[in-house]
Amino acid sequence: MNEKQPKTLYHYCSLPTFYNIIKNKSIWLSDVEKSNDFLELVSMRQLFAKEMDEQIAKKALTYSESFDYKHMMKLNDLQIKAHGEIRKAIAKHLFFCLSEKGDLLSQWRGYADDGSGISIGFNRNFLCKLNDLNTQTPPNKREYFQFEKVDYNEDLAVEFIKSKTGIGFFSLYDNEEEQTNCIKHALAKVALAAPFHKTAAFIEECEWRIVVTYMLWSFEKPDFSPYNNNDFVFSNIEYTASKNKLVPHLEIKFPSIKNAISEIVIGPKCDENIIDMKYFLVCMGVLDNFDDNSITIKKSTASYR
Repeated sequence: MNEKQPKTLYHYCSLPTFYNIIKNKSIWLSDVEKSNDFLELVSMRQLFAKEMDEQIAKKALTYSESFDYKHMMKLNDLQIKAHGEIRKAIAKHLFFCLSEKGDLLSQWRGYADDGSGISIGFNRNFLCKLNDLNTQTPPNKREYFQFEKVDYNEDLAVEFIKSKTGIGFFSLYDNEEEQTNCIKHALAKVALAAPFHKTAAFIEECEWRIVVTYMLWSFEKPDFSPYNNNDFVFSNIEYTASKNKLVPHLEIKFPSIKNAISEIVIGPKCDENIIDMKYFLVCMGVLDNFDDNSITIKKSTASYR
């Protein structure tokens, strides 16, 4: 059954962040592992480690039955090494979060300056074009673009690991190099999928994410310039310094931001009004004039104290 997809997805933010998005006609994608949500990636890795151990145990049983202790020892060494690789970050994920719900009290509290911010409605069909960038294959491509809905079902995550990563074929390999490559390729697929799995505790958020990933196979600086087009223009990776960490981010500019934004919801504790917000959008060059109604502006109806 095909689930009906929403036309608009909402990003909750503070008023200063909203101002910068509109003024610069761009969004920032930040490092997921430098956020409060980094445990999501750990969860997916743990699920993969469990499935990998089951596949290795299955292979070890065949070696045991044939008294092949030499290969059993090599398999044990491979398992220890693989667990070390699982704990390492093999990819860097930069992400931007949205929700199907544009006026949700918990989102105002958690992500929009305690209700004093803005919920920006983005056009889902426009953002879907990010996935098309994966068809471009620059030399030594290691950048990946994903715009997808977050899933909160652990069974689906396990099924993905079992059926989509190739780890289920591990027990068919006897060659150590083939076994290592099987785990390596499976880990790469888990790395790309990990940002889109969260526990059921977050299901109320109905979250979607833009995630740009680059693999850490080498220490070369990622280059996103080959992917620039009329809809998206990418900056280089930049850093901001917080109190105790350096946080990388990627800026995506929208040459025509009216194609990207379709709605603005003013937070329940925000002092801005609809008329002034429209004047702001006109002055920033987002709307053509005061009669331009291509972006809907409304005030939150959430009851908030």
